[in-house]
Amino acid sequence: MIIPAKGAQGVIATHGGRFNGWGLYLLDSKPVFHYNLAGVQRSTIAAKEKLSPGEHVIVVDFAYDGGGIGKGATVKITVDTNRSPRDA
Repeated sequence: MIIPAKGAQGVIATHGGRFNGWGLYLLDSKPVFHYNLAGVQRSTIAAKEKLSPGEHVIVVDFAYDGGGIGKGATVKITVDTNRSPRDA
């Protein structure tokens, strides 16, 4: 992801539709992950800091708790770790 000097916002990746799914996007140059479970439960996590201009690697780790639909997960957004995009 390359952030221009003026900052960035918009969708990076999404899966699903109106009633179910997830999205990773930039809002005011901050990475945000949103998860929607059938419109019944919605969860959002966002970075506290804006990404600086330049190239960044953004990784979302979604560790499902298991045990059925909507049973929870641990979600972590990392930026600029030592991983390459292929490893993410």
